[in-house]
Amino acid sequence: MSMNIRMSGRTRFWWNTTNPFLDLNLRGGEFHWVDWNEDGLMDLVSSGTQCNGAAGHGLSCFEATGASFQGRCRISVADWDGDGHLDLIVIPGSSVPVNMSFYQNQGGKLVLSHDSALSQIDGLAVREISDWTWRVEVSSQPLAVDWDDDGFTDLILAPEGRFFRRKPGVEKETSLIEVAENPFKSFPSSAATDLQWRLFDCDGDGDLDLIRLDERQQINACERQGDGLNCSSNFKCLEWEEEGGPKIYAFDVWREGDILSFLGTPLVQENRPQFWSQGFCLPAQQCNEQGRCDNLRGVCDCVGGHNLDDCSGCRPGFAEGPEGRGCQACAADHRGVTCSGRGICRDDHFAQHQWNVSNSTRPLMKGDGHCLCNEDTFGGVDAAGKVNCQSGRCSDGYEEVVTVEAALVHCQQCPAGSSSVGGAHCSPCLPGTMAGLGSATCESCKAGHFAATVGSSECDLCRAGSYAAAGSHECSRCPPGTYSSIAATKCTPCQEGWVAEGWGNPTCKPCLAGTYAHEGRLCRQCPGNTISTLGRSKCEPCVGSFLLAYADAERVACHASMTSLFFGLMTAVCLIMALMLSAWLCFYQLHIEDLSLQDHGLVVTTSRPHRLLWRWGACITLKNTGSQPLEDLQKRRPYRARTLSGRELQLIHDETVGPWDTTMGSVRIHFPSTLFHTGFLRIPSLLWLIFLLIPMVVTLILGQLLLRMLLLIIASAVLISSVLWIAFYWMSSRTSLARRHRLFREKLQRLHKTRVLKSCPRGPERAITIGQVGQLYEFFQSFIKDRSMYYICSNLVIPVTEDCKLSYAELVGPRQVNWFVSHYWGTPFQEFVAAVRHNAKSDGAVDWQSTAYWICTFSNNQWEVEAELGQGDYHESSFYKSLRSESCKGTVMVLDEQALPLRRAWCLFELLQTKLIASERASSFQGLLLCTSSGVLRNGQGGIEIAMKVATCLATLDLRDAKATDERDLVMIQSLVEKMPGGFHATNAFVRKSIRDCLILAHQNFEVDFGKLLEILNESLPAEDALPTLLSSARPTAIGDKKDGE
Repeated sequence: MSMNIRMSGRTRFWWNTTNPFLDLNLRGGEFHWVDWNEDGLMDLVSSGTQCNGAAGHGLSCFEATGASFQGRCRISVADWDGDGHLDLIVIPGSSVPVNMSFYQNQGGKLVLSHDSALSQIDGLAVREISDWTWRVEVSSQPLAVDWDDDGFTDLILAPEGRFFRRKPGVEKETSLIEVAENPFKSFPSSAATDLQWRLFDCDGDGDLDLIRLDERQQINACERQGDGLNCSSNFKCLEWEEEGGPKIYAFDVWREGDILSFLGTPLVQENRPQFWSQGFCLPAQQCNEQGRCDNLRGVCDCVGGHNLDDCSGCRPGFAEGPEGRGCQACAADHRGVTCSGRGICRDDHFAQHQWNVSNSTRPLMKGDGHCLCNEDTFGGVDAAGKVNCQSGRCSDGYEEVVTVEAALVHCQQCPAGSSSVGGAHCSPCLPGTMAGLGSATCESCKAGHFAATVGSSECDLCRAGSYAAAGSHECSRCPPGTYSSIAATKCTPCQEGWVAEGWGNPTCKPCLAGTYAHEGRLCRQCPGNTISTLGRSKCEPCVGSFLLAYADAERVACHASMTSLFFGLMTAVCLIMALMLSAWLCFYQLHIEDLSLQDHGLVVTTSRPHRLLWRWGACITLKNTGSQPLEDLQKRRPYRARTLSGRELQLIHDETVGPWDTTMGSVRIHFPSTLFHTGFLRIPSLLWLIFLLIPMVVTLILGQLLLRMLLLIIASAVLISSVLWIAFYWMSSRTSLARRHRLFREKLQRLHKTRVLKSCPRGPERAITIGQVGQLYEFFQSFIKDRSMYYICSNLVIPVTEDCKLSYAELVGPRQVNWFVSHYWGTPFQEFVAAVRHNAKSDGAVDWQSTAYWICTFSNNQWEVEAELGQGDYHESSFYKSLRSESCKGTVMVLDEQALPLRRAWCLFELLQTKLIASERASSFQGLLLCTSSGVLRNGQGGIEIAMKVATCLATLDLRDAKATDERDLVMIQSLVEKMPGGFHATNAFVRKSIRDCLILAHQNFEVDFGKLLEILNESLPAEDALPTLLSSARPTAIGDKKDGE
């Protein structure tokens, strides 16, 4: 099989028959009129028995399949695979078995497809057709068209009428389904001998009609109506001028615009192709009167300048002149060279073959004689004003070349690697430069590129590890310490910590951990006590956050120094101890557990070991003892302490020390005496401080601590020592008495949890029961011992009422006064309690413990003493208001053997008020009752001995000798006594008379009791042994009786 392609503008017309295909020898083959090479012009694809070269004038022939077939093969040209290119389907005419072949058009080259579904179709047969003049074997004819209008190309085999449809939904050429019932099966049996079919839209209604070439070589047309075909004689597709139409073996029909053309070939080789076209006319005269007809050859001999088969046109190089005045030569230069050899003349031949015109109008086209220059830059006109292309030159990047075939000059692009300016000869580029296709100049290679040879069409990239400047003919290697990537313009120095050893390095490598690099050429080992990680430019010294650090052997990591940790801990411990010791020395203070007068003198017992060195006599200070005389004594000269034991000190003073007991306060030794007078393990504290500071100094000298660690140690030590010191101070302040105070307050809260503490008016409403006094004594008995009211007030009352700032009576529950108590504060408290209890029992009350007494220590608010004393006005004092109260029955004066209460000014004031009240309301006021720890003297209790001692003291006592703490109080009280009738004399007589009455009553009670005792003894003896009485048997006379006898 061969293929003939009509070349653009090369088909010849034979004007004697007006058939453009007369010069083609199709030799009875099958042909198709298609645009095979996709150039916009129709080509003729034909098949024959064989193809060995050109098939005819003006056509090129080439091997289309790469295989040859015996007999007449049948072909179909269509875009079978839907890729936009025409493919070829071939059925050979004589091979057994007969197989269909599919050739796929791949970029203009036909490639046999071995896996096509077309090759799977069986039942293809070869039949013989003959006439009396010829006989030939033919096979089935393939027709590839979209018969069912589904967008896929279907296959029809003629004349059997087999119809194959693409499977729905399947793209391109994958599988076929044969449709048994189709319109092609409805033909009569005579259709099975048809020579050829064509599916073509004859009537222009948009659907395909069937054109049949039967065995009689006659053309029949069948119109498509729906899914069927109408083959009646009423359907006229092709109307022939000659009756019966052409006698042909193969044909093709096509439409150009409105012109319908038909080409047919007979089977006999001597007959040429026959061409029919609608509306084509024959020339009126032979050879167009421009030549003579050579009947022997069947051609025209044309006159000069004329050409073509019928002399209807001008020969090449000539064009019809104006108004049809013959053929005139085309424009030429001064040498007579047509178009100056630089273009093509637009002659009649050019006009008829270069333009896209139909065959019917092609002979009518005429040229104008102007030149069509090969290049746009060519131009110029001759004397007649026609373009002759003589002037002009090629553009930059082009050179003039002469075509070998046509000997015409045209501009040709300079090949890559060369350049040209002004149409000059293309010169090759020098090394380091390059030029693309059609370049005017050679460009220097960009930086990072190079061109090593002459005539380079492009610059090569520099490899990684090299670089090149602009216009380089080679790449230079990067020196050590630098690197580059592909197409580098320069070498980049390695970043710090990375190196590139040797020349031409594409990358830099990081220095390993433990090494470093500055310039990027070599990694060096880190010096001692420094480290580095991967890719470092310098080594970092090992500096710990708080501890010294040392580098390991590989210089990779720093490790904390255990030595530094040891010194840090040692420094911290020593600093804490030094700060604690310094605070203890600067604020040396020991709380007093007990201070009393013993055999050794005044002895202090501390709550904690005092740490005083026994061989040193330290000066100490007493503070907050509650005993003002004890503290006033040290103002004149300090106490000196002598160590008795670890917690006992003897206070030594030049003046006589009184019996001032206390269990509160503190002992202080001032700095810097503590440095020398205190110590541990018999070593002075100064040496301990030095010993504790030595490790810290050594640590600083050795540089074993970082500054931040030192600051941390100092801050921590200060904080810890402060906390420890506060805890130590708090614990040391918790003396036995302080703990007892807290327990007593908690007991009061439990007893009076529903009562709200509040202040009440001064005077009679602040009395306290003897039971409440007994509770206080019993709770603190282990501390009170034989201590006086001075101790009770300072060590018990004031600390217990510190939170509420009220009187003790208001704290425990105040009562309305029954008795006013006048006493001396120096009297032992246990004797005081015993004396008041005797009075309460002798009062005759059933619940004697609820008897309320106004006692200054408990009834006065010790936090507002000035207000209790009336601010200088005794009428506003609590003493005066209580004594003058209507509920007060009398004054109980607690006496001792020395009658010390009468030596105090306020007791004298109370005695005076008692005398005045007794004279004012004798019926409701019992006057003065003298009480001792053994009983009430007025009732004859207390013993005759104590009464005689008191009387002996009072016999010589003068109230003028009374003393007071505040001199103003003494003056005020003495003034009141002197203003009374009789003054101090009458007052002294009142006191002596009271003790005299008590003595008389005590004497009488003694005699009665003694007589009763003798009677008991006499009754226990026989009569003869009865003892004689030493006393009169008469009963003593009562005081009242005695007063009456007087």
